[in-house]
Amino acid sequence: MKHTRAIVLLLVLSGSGTARAVELTPGVDATAYAGFRFTLYEQMEETSGLVQQPQGEKAAASATGFAIDQARVRLTGHFLKDRLSLVLELRLEKGPALLDAYGEWRFAPWLAVRLGQFRIPSGWENLVSDRDLDFPLRPAIETALADYALSRTTYASSLFYGNKSWRRDVGLGLAGDIDIRIGTLRYLAMLGNGLGANLFIGGTTEREYLVSNKGQFFYGLRIDLLDLFGVARLGGHVSYNRHDNIVFNSGRTVLDLDRLTWSADAGFQIPKTGLRVHGMVAGGRIDDDFDANGRRDFSFFGGDVRLMWRLDPLIRALGGDWSDDQHLEVGVRYERNDTVTDESDFTIRHHAVTTGVQWAYDPYLKIHLNWIVRRTQDPTQRDLDDDAVLLTTLIGW
Repeated sequence: MKHTRAIVLLLVLSGSGTARAVELTPGVDATAYAGFRFTLYEQMEETSGLVQQPQGEKAAASATGFAIDQARVRLTGHFLKDRLSLVLELRLEKGPALLDAYGEWRFAPWLAVRLGQFRIPSGWENLVSDRDLDFPLRPAIETALADYALSRTTYASSLFYGNKSWRRDVGLGLAGDIDIRIGTLRYLAMLGNGLGANLFIGGTTEREYLVSNKGQFFYGLRIDLLDLFGVARLGGHVSYNRHDNIVFNSGRTVLDLDRLTWSADAGFQIPKTGLRVHGMVAGGRIDDDFDANGRRDFSFFGGDVRLMWRLDPLIRALGGDWSDDQHLEVGVRYERNDTVTDESDFTIRHHAVTTGVQWAYDPYLKIHLNWIVRRTQDPTQRDLDDDAVLLTTLIGW
């Protein structure tokens, strides 16, 4: 039975370094981490019906294997009494590429100016470091918020189909923290290209990914109210990306970008219990009119809710020998993502429930054990189950 296999399935045993910086020279710190994933079991329903010829043997219905999930190196320089910061982060898995590459001048705690490539204003979890996530995999809607806010499309024939943003874009940003007495107001505003990491707009002087643009940009704003009364947080974002009649660098294809995304989230923790709960709702739409049919190309709506319980206080209360460097947490997350293509009558609904345990030994190692059960409801085909058992280890310093 599928449900029986699902229960035996999903273990995400994930070790994750919270990375203590190493000082290379005065003012320059380095961090690095790598993630190794062992897929113990993952359902592969998309292989159903494939047959080996001429033997007639059916394709395997599951996947098992190892992978390098992540490998990152980050350099951070602090100069001029910490007013100037220079940040460089490289993604080494699946080929070297730039992630962060920006400079930041901090005029005051409430005002810093960034220039370069950095994380865009987006869903709250998109601004959380991979090492600090509650679960190793972000909800699907968080990926949609980042990629579909920028240039990635859902059409395989589009020149933008494979444009993964890595939650980053090139542009100018303002950021800061403001003490509001009952908590901290944090903001991030950005004026960007709107294409995604390592994709640029140029002209005849320097031909880049796109070579035509009439002064339209990606606009994004995120605001968070943190540590409200010491127990709660609120946040949200909105982004708009508009480019009319842009030209792909072949010089032969004219395209439009017209995207809007938004999210709102809230969370609170119960003091002295280790319990915390968090929820988010989000949505977005793509109005590029790729098919020139006058209908909305793509829209999505969904969110997630989670309950986490840090067991450190309980372990210490029971007399356990538990250092401050160790953390043990259990949790469950439900996520949902509804999508509609070309304003059709079909809504494709993705559900996922992730339960897990995570153990961290700061600053070098974090272990996640997760069971994930996925369901896809699509009116055009049978219900899909994509459960999996994953074993991932992240180590870092």
